[in-house]
Parts: sequence; C-alpha cells; structure tokens
Amino acid sequence: MKNFLIFIISVLIFSIVAPTSSSASTDTVNTIENQYTTAKKESTEDNSSTDEQISEQTSDQTSEQTSGSLGENAEADEQMSINAAEAESAQETAPSEKEEVPAEKVEQAEEQSPKLAASSVSIQEQTVDKFGHVKADAKIYQDIQKQNAYTVASKAGYTNAVYYIQKQASYAGAVYYHISTSSNANDKAIGWVKAADITTHDHGNVDNKTKTMYLNGNGSAYKKAWGGSKDLAISDLSGYKYQAIQVTQTDFVGNNTWYKATIDGSTIWIHSAYVTSSLPVETKSVQLIGHLKADVNIYPQLGSKDYKSANQGYTNQVYYISEQANFDGNTYYSIKVSESGDIIGWVKTGDMTVHDITDSVKASKSLTLKGSGEAYTKPWGGSKDRALILSNYAGSSFKVTATVKVGKNEWYQGIVDGKTVWIHNSYTSKYQTKSIERIGHVDAGKKVFRDLEQSSSTSSDGIADSVLDITKEANVNGTQYYLLTKDGKTIGWVKSADVSSHPYTKGNAVSIKMYTNGSGSSYSKPWGGDGELVYNLSSYKNQLFKVDRIDRVGKNDWYHGTLNGKEMWIHSAYLKTELKITFSDESLIGHLDADAKVYQDLRDSSNYKAADNAGLTNAVYYIKEKADIDGAVYYRIQTDDSKDSSVVGYVLANSMSTHTHEHQDNKARTLYIKGTGSAYAKPWGGSKDLVYGNLASYKNKKLTVDAADKIGKNTWYHGTLEGKSVWIHSSYVTSAEVKDTQRIGHLEQMPSSTKIWIIYPIPSKHQMDIQMLCIIFIAKLL
Repeated sequence: MKNFLIFIISVLIFSIVAPTSSSASTDTVNTIENQYTTAKKESTEDNSSTDEQISEQTSDQTSEQTSGSLGENAEADEQMSINAAEAESAQETAPSEKEEVPAEKVEQAEEQSPKLAASSVSIQEQTVDKFGHVKADAKIYQDIQKQNAYTVASKAGYTNAVYYIQKQASYAGAVYYHISTSSNANDKAIGWVKAADITTHDHGNVDNKTKTMYLNGNGSAYKKAWGGSKDLAISDLSGYKYQAIQVTQTDFVGNNTWYKATIDGSTIWIHSAYVTSSLPVETKSVQLIGHLKADVNIYPQLGSKDYKSANQGYTNQVYYISEQANFDGNTYYSIKVSESGDIIGWVKTGDMTVHDITDSVKASKSLTLKGSGEAYTKPWGGSKDRALILSNYAGSSFKVTATVKVGKNEWYQGIVDGKTVWIHNSYTSKYQTKSIERIGHVDAGKKVFRDLEQSSSTSSDGIADSVLDITKEANVNGTQYYLLTKDGKTIGWVKSADVSSHPYTKGNAVSIKMYTNGSGSSYSKPWGGDGELVYNLSSYKNQLFKVDRIDRVGKNDWYHGTLNGKEMWIHSAYLKTELKITFSDESLIGHLDADAKVYQDLRDSSNYKAADNAGLTNAVYYIKEKADIDGAVYYRIQTDDSKDSSVVGYVLANSMSTHTHEHQDNKARTLYIKGTGSAYAKPWGGSKDLVYGNLASYKNKKLTVDAADKIGKNTWYHGTLEGKSVWIHSSYVTSAEVKDTQRIGHLEQMPSSTKIWIIYPIPSKHQMDIQMLCIIFIAKLL
C-alpha cells in the first residue's frame, strides 16, 4: 500500500513538470507503468522478507530463553559455540552466485533508472547492546538504502568472529544491525547486516568487582566475550588447570556469564563454565616444622602454574607448617618463616624433611654451655637461622626461659650475649662454672675432656708446647677443672693439677722505646712456649723494640711491641731502657755488601734500607765516623769526602769491605796513561763511579795530577784527563813519556857479543815492513 501511494504521488508530480511532446509523454507513461510494476513487486518481496525476519527473531529469542546457563550442564560449550558453527557451516554451503555487485555497476543502474527520493522511505534507528556472529552468506551493507551495494560475509572474511552491535535500524520493513569490532559504535565499524543474517544475544555488564577465580582446565579463552575461532586467545586451557585468575569485569551474553581477566600478560574473556570460585581442596591443621630439600618447587597458591625454586634462597632454614592440603592427587604443606607469619607458599610433602613440634612451654633453669654446636633464632634452625657459634661461649651460663620438643629432641630458649636464641639440649651442661683469667702450660700426656660430663677426651700432647688461655673453672665431684682455649677456640676441660698456670692481667696501651740486650727469646704470646717462638734475641742485640702494651703474668711483666717489623712479646729481663752509643772519628773508604742494612737512626733498628734493593751497592763510600754500641761497631757512610750533608746512614762494620783512607799530598805533577785499567770519580770506585771504563784509547795521554791519596797500601792519583776530573790507580800511569817513532839507520861496528832487542809492538801501519828490514839488517851483521 505504501509503495502504491508513492507511485500516485510520483504520477502527480510528473504530470506537472512533464513536457508536452506526445512521444515524450508516451515514454513517460511507459516509464511510470514500469516503475509501478517494479514498486509493487518490491513491496511484495519486502513484506515477505519482514515476515521471515520476525519469525527468525522469535525463534532466536525462544532459543535464548530455553538454552539456560552454560554452567548448568555439560553441553555448555556446544551451546555457546553454536553460532560460530552455524556461521562456518553456512560459509561452506553459501551459493556461489551471491557475489558482491561492483560499485560501478550500481552507479550505472541508478543512472539508467530513476531513484526513489531518500526521504521517501524512513529509517528508524535505536540503540541496543548485543553481540553477534554473522552467517556465511550474510550481506553487509555500508548504506542500507543501497541494497545493490553489499559485501558477502564469508568472502570478506567476517565469519567466525563476534561483533559488537550497538545500533539497530528498521528499513523497508526489515531490521538491520550495525556491527563493529570495537565497543565504540563509531569506531572500527564493519557495516549493516539484516537481523536474519546474524545470530545475536543481548549483552550487558554485571559488575566490575575484582574476584579470584580458578580455571578448571576446560574450554578456551577469547579476546572478546562469546568469541569465535578468530577471537581465540588461548585455544586449550587444559595446561592452566587450577590456575588462579583475577577477574576484573563480569558481563552477560544472553543467559551466559563471561569473565574478563589476565592470563600470561594478555587480557582474555572466559565463559563461566570454565572457572570455579574455589579449588577442590581438602585441608587439615598440623603442627610441624621442616626443611626444604634442594631444587624443589614452591607454589604461591595451590593449582598455580607459577612457582619458585627452593634454590632461589629458600633452603638452609626451618619453616613452620600449620596446614596440610590434599589437592589434585597430591599432598602439600603450607610453609611460613615464623610461627605467626604469612604463608609464603605450598610444597609437596615429599619435598620436605619434617618433625612434629610441641607448643612452647615456659621454663626457668640455669645451665652451662659446653662450647659445642650453634644457637639459632628458631628451634632446629638451618644455617640461615644461625645466631651464634657456641665455641666462643664455652662455660658460659645459660638461663632457660622456654622449651619445645622437635621430634624426639629437646630445644631450650634463652639469652646469650644479648640475643634470644634456641639451643639443642646436647650443647648444655648441668654443671656450674665460674669465669677466671689465667694462662698456663698443660703437661703432655694428660686428658682433655670435651665437656664436664666427660663424654669423650683427647690427649694434651698436641698442645703441650703452647701457652693456653684459661677462661673458666668448675668443680665436678670435688675436683677442680680448667677450661682451655687457644686463639679464641675452645680446646676442652682439664684437671687444674695437670696445668702450670698463673693469673693473667691485661695492661693498657703505652708507647715506649726499649732495646734488646741480646739474651732470651721473643714469642707470639706472653709466657709463650716453643710453639709461639718468634726470635732468638741473641741475633738482635741492641735493637729498638717499640712497646705498645705491658701485661702481667703472675709477678712478671711481658712487653708487647714491634721488633724488626714483627709483633712479639718479650720478657722484661731481656730488655733495657737505654742504648749507650759511643761515637769516634774514622777515616776509611769502603763498599757495601749486597745484604747490608743502612740505618737512618741507630736508636731505631726498624728504620733501614736494604743496600741492594735501594741501589746502594757497586759504589764507594767515605767513612768519617764510627759508633760503638756494646761492642757492635757501625760506620757512618757518605758520598762526599768532606760534606756531612751527603751522609747516607749507618752500617754494621761487618757488612762492608773497607780500607784505610789517607790524604797523601797535593803536589802537582804530570803522569801518562799506560792504556790499562779504568778511571773513576772517587778513589777505589765501583762500577757506578766509572768515568772512563777502558783507558786503552787514552794510552800516552797526559794526566795532570793535583792530589794523591793512600787507600790501604795503594796510591790513587786525582787529576784531569781529557777535561774530566778522575781518580786513577798508580799502576795505570807512568812518569815517563813514551813516544812512537818511525826511523831507518845503520848500526856501527860493535863487538860480536852485542845483542839487539826488538821491542813490540811497532805501530801497526808499518809493522811488517820494519820487521823485515830489521831482520835483513841483523842477518848481514852476523
């Protein structure tokens, strides 16, 4: 009827504006008749399509209402995936002739036949909230008024995915849905689809509350609620069974609930049928403590896919266990680092070593620590729970404040050195002790007991040559015992009768200079034995000993200090307070031995230079002064014959090679170099004093002498050679000038007994010629 009215209106309009030409009029009438016929036909088709759409909607609604919640039956997966299945089936059976009409053909058709005015057919739009899956042969329109311009869903790849529907339109008796890949209706729009060509469900938000749910290992997870195969995020959730998820949003799609959460860093939607609000766990309370085995897994929650390895800092400490759970065929313990602390995770029972632990019971008794074992912050602690090593507390009193039983073992709680600790009962003793300060020497072959219960003993042979600290005494059945320690480590208990001991008093810090007298020995401890020997002091007579503490052993004083760079203890009888030094003039010259020590101060034997290391060897030194210290002679060495500022230091006389040094004269004279030996910057110089290493090239050169010195029994001349000041040994010079010459001559008549000596060498230039002449000449004479 509506199309018929449109036709009548069109005729009236045409009659007003139509041309008067009869032929044109005839064409126009024919056109109007054709238009009427077409409009009537379309009206009939539209009404038929509308009836089918209403019927299909009613069918869909009935299907929605009867489908029920997916979580209520085992067919939930099939129900929620039906649309995707229908879409895929439809895609396979879609007629091939339903292809998209090219845009240019649509435009040509519109030009060849008149169009209906846009305002002639109204479009009714309304807002909706639905999700939908398009069927394979669905036509997707960009403009529902252009029915010939569409895209077939299966060919354009729009099937097997869910779409947001937020707009609905009625046009020409048909209902259309606007589909989009975004929850924003104006964003990422795909187009319009007839309601009959899409399977839909109503959609809405239930709440945005955060809640913990657990995966049951079934189904899949999607990027959108009610997603299709193209929306899959995780196709198989079996590997995530019992994993906890944090739900942040809950929506409904039809009669089904969907949850939004995060898995492996990705945001997903999952059907309610695939989660549960709690795990199938059977728990019971227990009272245990235990240690983790190496390389086992700690799960933050039961069913969690994530875990930490015990090797990541969780071993070597004891854990409290208050809960045991049976879950998924395994038994687990919850572990806590303290009795009242939070659970840090769950561990399989086979991955722990455990014992029962009783409640803590208050106690009040006094015990003595044996000095063995360790104290912990928790009973049955591991190395990470260790508070103290008890070897430093042997004989100390231990006041017990509480006890617990771990398995069959008893543990005591108390305070040691200001710390509240737990100690195994085997590390304590019932005997009372008293602190003392003595040192002593134990006789060889005596028994040293581990504890006052005398559960075991060793021989004293290994410690008989050492001085030992005595820190405790105890009375056991009328016998006095001493506790021996060495270097802070407990050795054990011995009978006091088996020890030579004296009271020991530590002194205060001092700063005193004393000197060894060459007797006795020094030790690493006061009143030391052979095991603590440092020096036999006979080799260190008159050496400076810098004292920094004086201790008393019985009635004797022992001095602690530094001698020759080493720390030691020396008895007062082996030291003196003053160092008597007698100085006198000397006139020597000498060379240092390689191992000589050169002291800067005779009263400080610790301050010296090693001659070889300091580069002081292979040079001659002047000695102008000597010092006598109780018979030990030291030479003061210097690099210059007259300047005190050139003093190098003092050296023991037996660490040098020396000769007397006497100035002979300052007489000027001229000597000549023989061509042998060397010249030095000082008389009797060493390699570091060399001026000319080889005088061969200076043979017959003039040495202008200005002085002569006597070194031992040898004379050394000082003068100038080739412009340099030098000292040369007398054996390398001569007073006669020797000149080389080249002459030829005749010998006069002389007795037959006359001998002619040929002296070599003759200058090499004419050596052979002259030798031959001489031989010929002599031969004629003979």
